[in-house]
Amino acid sequence: SNYLQSTTFIDSGPSIALDESGNSYVTWTSYNRGIAEQFDQRVWWVKIDPSGNPGHAQKVPSHPDSDHFDWRPQIAVDAGGTSYVTWQGEDVSNNSHVYFTAYIPNPNSTTMVGAAVIIALAVIIALAVIIARRRTG
Repeated sequence: SNYLQSTTFIDSGPSIALDESGNSYVTWTSYNRGIAEQFDQRVWWVKIDPSGNPGHAQKVPSHPDSDHFDWRPQIAVDAGGTSYVTWQGEDVSNNSHVYFTAYIPNPNSTTMVGAAVIIALAVIIALAVIIARRRTG
């Protein structure tokens, strides 16, 4: 089954992270062949509470230069419940990039908002170190 009960979606490539409270955070790629065979491949995100109840699945925001061909998401979460998502994607010129966004919990909203940015390998390594340090306190 899939999250939107739509037969036009194919979901693959899940990644999961857990926080200290037992919440699960899942990202995956969804492929959609829409009207006139337009192809849309996007990364999605959802938080699942410790009882197994999923929240609202959300498309991860695309970078403004994205051609909506995003895949291979990875996720990490820190002690405060902020989830960090990276994925590979292509821009409108078919150049590959690594993208990043962070979802910061907001108790006043069911929607989390993060802006996608293109990152370089050095930034990926620095983010991994920061996340690891935040996890250990």
